[in-house]
Amino acid sequence: MGVYTASPFLGPVLGPIISGERSCITVSPLLASDLLLCLTGFINEHLYWRWTWRVFLCWSGLVLGLIIFLVPETFLPRLLKVKAKKLRKSGRITVQSPMDLDQRSIPNVILKSCTTPFAIGATEPMAVVLCVWTSLLLGILYVFFSAFGRVYGDYGFSRQEIGLTFIGLGVGIVAGVSAHPIWAGYYRRVTEATGKRPPPEEHLRKGLYGAVLCPLSLFWFAWTTANYVSTPWPSLVSTIPFGLGLCWSFQAVFVYMVDAYRPVAASAMSLNSAMRSTFACVFPLFSPYMFDRLGNAWALSLCAFLLLAIVPFPFLFFKHGHKYRSNSRFANTA
Repeated sequence: MGVYTASPFLGPVLGPIISGERSCITVSPLLASDLLLCLTGFINEHLYWRWTWRVFLCWSGLVLGLIIFLVPETFLPRLLKVKAKKLRKSGRITVQSPMDLDQRSIPNVILKSCTTPFAIGATEPMAVVLCVWTSLLLGILYVFFSAFGRVYGDYGFSRQEIGLTFIGLGVGIVAGVSAHPIWAGYYRRVTEATGKRPPPEEHLRKGLYGAVLCPLSLFWFAWTTANYVSTPWPSLVSTIPFGLGLCWSFQAVFVYMVDAYRPVAASAMSLNSAMRSTFACVFPLFSPYMFDRLGNAWALSLCAFLLLAIVPFPFLFFKHGHKYRSNSRFANTA
């Protein structure tokens, strides 16, 4: 889960570093050295723009192959169905799995799968708040695509150099993943001390730190860009704790939602994914106008204030989440 939660952020962070944040440029016919540059970075800076999409296709094909051949099936009902089929072939013809006994039609199953995430969103305030938290974080991450170009363009950075400013976010995200064994060790010690599996709320512990780090680092980033106009280093350093807090917040929410909404974990994560994707789509649409009207510092501060409004909720759910789950229609009530 630690690697899984970091992957969606490393993609957007590495994208500008690799592409050099250049939208379209025509160069001489493709050479072997150009391909090497494509693979090592700054694709659009050195290659015809179509190579951006060719690289995407090659990467997607590689990942598809890895999924088909290396990722095992882990869905228990499906595993039981396969096992029952093997047992029937061996002569035990009466063996059936729960999926074999399921009399629902395929359209009914699809309808149930499609409506459950919306039912969770309509009846589970805690799930909605957690989804809003992660959605705001992802939306603000996409705002950075506008912010970094404006902020570091004022410092005289080139296109390639602006792409490299995302390294700080990447460092913070990698640090967040690297700290995962620390949190796992703490979880194990709680398990050993209590003699039983901790409640799902224990997963939110790292999110408490992430919830505080993100708005603080955003304020740091906003006002160092306004007050340190001669040097970019204070603002560049401020992106590291944001990446760290981003990673911890998402790890906490993802693992918590899977554990707390265990009976419908896939649907709960679908709700989260839909909200996050919507925010990531909408935020870049208005962010240029926000920066034009408010200026760099206040536009970034507005994002920080939005995250600041979320800070009390992780602490509230960490303390009282078990009470909200006990009255839930979908959550694990243990």
